Amino acid sequence: MVASDGSSKPFTLDEPRYDLTKFTGRLRHFLGLVNPTYFVSTSKQHQDAKDKLANFKAGGKKFTDDELWKARTLLDATHHPVTGEALPFMFTMAAFVPMNVPTACGMILAKPTIFNNVLWQWLNQSFNAGFNYANRSGSSSSTNELAKAYLAATGVSCGLAVGLSEALKRSTLKPAVRTIAQVCVPFTAVASAGVFNMFLMRRKEAVDGVKVLDANGNEVGTSVAAGKKALFQTGITRVMLPIPSILLPGLVMQALKKYPSFQNNKVIRTATEVAVVTACIWGA
Repeated sequence: MVASDGSSKPFTLDEPRYDLTKFTGRLRHFLGLVNPTYFVSTSKQHQDAKDKLANFKAGGKKFTDDELWKARTLLDATHHPVTGEALPFMFTMAAFVPMNVPTACGMILAKPTIFNNVLWQWLNQSFNAGFNYANRSGSSSSTNELAKAYLAATGVSCGLAVGLSEALKRSTLKPAVRTIAQVCVPFTAVASAGVFNMFLMRRKEAVDGVKVLDANGNEVGTSVAAGKKALFQTGITRVMLPIPSILLPGLVMQALKKYPSFQNNKVIRTATEVAVVTACIWGA
């Protein structure tokens, strides 16, 4: 009998290890892909994983189901899903947490000067563009379209981060209100850039519509209403995604500032700030 958590599920190359219709299954699936130990995995480990799967395909029984699942997860986390080629290590799924922690810390913790705002928003959008380019499928947007989207998203995020920060410096808001508003600036910039980027790449769906399929997967026509609904739902998702990784850490940090041990001890403060950001990105 197969355990519900997938621990004893017979290995297969055709289906995921965990039940993706359940939250716990999706959680365990993505936790496996962002396993930070895969970030420093070697080419030898990758080849060993490929050899194990090759043995399975050839009908061999040399390895256990657990060993095969681990081999498949390692390759899924570090190789292109379509071509099967090894991805640059900084653009793998396993790099999600290690690569995002520095930029998130910069956006949230750095003093909101014009230089800092531009630098960290640019680095964040550059990483996103590189990740999207490295993981693109053969039928996805062209390099030219990705470049336009990158420039647009960078312009929006940098412009908003600088504009909002400078406006807050000149505002007559109470200090406490201004502080909380400043915490929201990086989130606003990232979320707005995400929505604008998505609309730029998929705006035709709202005009020309999207394909509509029946229960058997057969195309029955196109729908403009479905296209608009898809864009709206995706836009909401782009706003929600940065909340746990960008907005929440800043709010937690502000709450911790009322404790003298956090404020007065630089080592404790820095360690706590990095730990909070890392935990929030990991949980995102």
